Amino acid sequence: MRWPEWNQEKAWAAAEEFQETGQLVKTIWATKADSMIWASLEGKLRSYIAKEITSGKEEGTKDAESAIALYELLQDYISPLEAGRKEIWYWMACGCFPDLVALRHGSVRTYFVGRLSWFFRLWWSAHLSKQPNDLDVWWVRRTQLTDSVQGIIERPGKGYRVNFMRALTRRFAEWHLNDRLFRHVLKLAGARAFVVDPDLHPDGYEAFINDLFEQMKLSPSEKTGDSKKQK
Repeated sequence: MRWPEWNQEKAWAAAEEFQETGQLVKTIWATKADSMIWASLEGKLRSYIAKEITSGKEEGTKDAESAIALYELLQDYISPLEAGRKEIWYWMACGCFPDLVALRHGSVRTYFVGRLSWFFRLWWSAHLSKQPNDLDVWWVRRTQLTDSVQGIIERPGKGYRVNFMRALTRRFAEWHLNDRLFRHVLKLAGARAFVVDPDLHPDGYEAFINDLFEQMKLSPSEKTGDSKKQK
């Protein structure tokens, strides 16, 4: 499937036009087949995400559930390589769902086309926390790390280290550690990666994560959202 790609200027102009007129700028598809596929997906995606962001749930939960809906619906149609092109998400935010972005974040430009592009963050939050051998377990739902994952997306370095990130989000969910600690662990992981790359650790990702947690003196929490330090 060939996705439309809009640069920031074109996308934001479309979002502003929608705000003024309530009309979406027409999308030109490469093929009729692609247009038909999107037509079958668009209504479902709108329904699922609109339901979540108007649900009255906590903000992190809204994003987590929206991320899962987006990822599951598009998993057969977009690859990680394509998902890395923000222009696709700019089109989706401004050419298809500007009302949903505005409902979730107001009319702040950066959530449409800037570094905080909402649909871009949602997809990558799901992708980097999904467990490959257990499709029914979505750790993004339990950790609600959408904002923290943004830091990884903005500073990918040599890549997103998908397997390491999935192992790390699983550990945070299992141990009930909070969002602030996730950011600190990521910073430490980035520093240690210059010495030992997680992909090359002799004992695997879990051992690399154990080293990080031991250095930070982290232990499982008894309470969700809380954390304890080992003595």
